Amino acid sequence: MSTGESGLLGDCLFEIPPRPDDLLVLDRNFGNFHMAHRMTCEGRPFCIRMSTGISNFAKAVMADSRMDFITEWVPSRSERETAKTSETIRVRVTKAVLDSGETELLVSSLQDMESFKTEDLVELYGMRWGVEEGIKNLKPKIKVEQFGRRKPQRIYQEFYAHILAMNMVALAGIAATEQIEKKSRSRKKKRKLTYKYNWKNAFLQLRKRIVELFSRESVEKILETLVNKIAQKLVAVKKGRKFSRKGLGKSARTNQYYK
Repeated sequence: MSTGESGLLGDCLFEIPPRPDDLLVLDRNFGNFHMAHRMTCEGRPFCIRMSTGISNFAKAVMADSRMDFITEWVPSRSERETAKTSETIRVRVTKAVLDSGETELLVSSLQDMESFKTEDLVELYGMRWGVEEGIKNLKPKIKVEQFGRRKPQRIYQEFYAHILAMNMVALAGIAATEQIEKKSRSRKKKRKLTYKYNWKNAFLQLRKRIVELFSRESVEKILETLVNKIAQKLVAVKKGRKFSRKGLGKSARTNQYYK
């Protein structure tokens, strides 16, 4: 609990050897010289989004009129102290203007500008969104951090039970999606928006029936009911919809003992 995201990533990098086919996609929390320098030295391809107004490097490249270029990252005094080196690193800087008007600043090791276009890097960073959605399901919706037990073994049991539940929701969701798409095609009047199943509802429906799934013989009937219930409650998929990070509130403490 005392280890932050950067420390956890450092532990992971220490345990996993560099592989040329891997590529790390990291958000703004990791947009610093120390991380970029370490991955460059270890031969780990990376793409990091940086905050545009924090470091001197970010301010300098944002002031540059070029939108996609290769440059030297010269560490500042504080960056040299953190990284324990005064070496410069060669990185690619890519800027993309989002629909909201905000400029997205990406720093990467992908210096082959013919093979990796600007739009490729923007699409690459966008692939992180699936991870963000998974974390949102685990933390605010399932409340995986709020354990109902004290002993480590019981906490592990709760955690893996949540992971099992997420996988089961995903499988039931695949079946429900097929049903939703089939109904959509059969409608005489085509819908203006695309719809998908409501994940929170799917989790609640599974939670009601998960014991029955492991204790009764009529599993097929229970699964059929589960999929039908999931397919009944839909949410619209609105492309380009953005959410503000402001006003999200503080996270709850870890041990609630409410379950």
